[in-house]
Amino acid sequence: MYISGYLIIYRLIQAPSSEIEKLSG
Repeated sequence: MYISGYLIIYRLIQAPSSEIEKLSG
């Protein structure tokens, strides 16, 4: 579970603004 959370956070950090906006909704 810890790894999953880390990967999600890592993706959010690397994801561009456009992707972050999509994830936000």
